[in-house]
Amino acid sequence: MNKSGFSLLSILSFALLMAGCKEQPSHNGHEYVDLGLSVKWATCNVGAQSPEDYGEFYAWGETRAKTIYTVKGYRFRAGGESYHDIKLSKYDPDEILDDLKKTVLDMADDVANVKWGGNWRMPTKEEIEELNWNCDWVWTTQNGVKGVKITSKVEGYTDRSIFMPAAGYRIDSRHLFAGVSGDYWSSTNSMLKTSACHLYFDSCGSSLDNTIVDYISELWYWHDDEGESFINELPQSLADKILNYFHSGNVNLDSIPESIFNEYRSYLSTQDLDLINSNLRPSGLPVRPVCP
Repeated sequence: MNKSGFSLLSILSFALLMAGCKEQPSHNGHEYVDLGLSVKWATCNVGAQSPEDYGEFYAWGETRAKTIYTVKGYRFRAGGESYHDIKLSKYDPDEILDDLKKTVLDMADDVANVKWGGNWRMPTKEEIEELNWNCDWVWTTQNGVKGVKITSKVEGYTDRSIFMPAAGYRIDSRHLFAGVSGDYWSSTNSMLKTSACHLYFDSCGSSLDNTIVDYISELWYWHDDEGESFINELPQSLADKILNYFHSGNVNLDSIPESIFNEYRSYLSTQDLDLINSNLRPSGLPVRPVCP
């Protein structure tokens, strides 16, 4: 009789269970997911304790969270009282001296690196676009929090995903669009001194998904004998699918057929398309770090 209370079967079962539990990879104490892209994406926002936690909000280039986000309180404001006349002490796209024309944040001004250390940093505009093109973005609710599940489409990585909460953003003392949309800073400067590039998503999905919906919606609203010339500028297969859909009498722009959506996505991949919008630098946005 086995007086220890453990049978050989129970020991084997426990061993198999432990073998199936893979430890989440981490860097400098913070977990990440390898989606098969050029960088690995953190599982949480800066200041968050879980993937669903919004974390802290930061103005672009600032490394301390605040309760009020205004032009006058912006770290790099050198003059001006509003967005119309603001003067910047750093990261000014109009700066004449080439060595001061910074296209991305210095590490000292990158809150992801300042807070998490190691090789953590904010993603660039190009890395956010890579996330757009190579992943499926599905609007969902996780543990009661609305956001997107971003799943890799890269071969060998399709079982991996991250969740980003729709945290909205902060301006003045207000918290806007929480649970409605997600706005996350990149480290990339824009050509507008009042703005910087950022990741955006809502219930339609990623910036890319929103672009497709907007394009098809615009074609629909302009759809008539004259407007069809715009559609006919598209590849013939795609144009035919769109026209047949418009003529079907069952148009629902909130649920565009997957065949049209995917073919439009494929078509846009051949175009020189800027997917990343910009947001006002003094606004408070969450940050989702990346590492090599």
